Amino acid sequence: MRPWIDEQFGNPSSAHAYGQRARQAEAEAVRLSVGFPTSAQEIQPAAAFLVEAWRRMLR
Repeated sequence: MRPWIDEQFGNPSSAHAYGQRARQAEAEAVRLSVGFPTSAQEIQPAAAFLVEAWRRMLR
């Protein structure tokens, strides 16, 4: 998770390179979560919350 906080940040909705890498990572997280009892719609907001929480803690 650390690289996505410090180096590879990006909005998955953006067309630029950082956004595209974030979108790929998001898709991979969703793919890996298939066995978990939750939906993809629940994962993305939770992931965004965790990234922001880590950024605030590391300041």
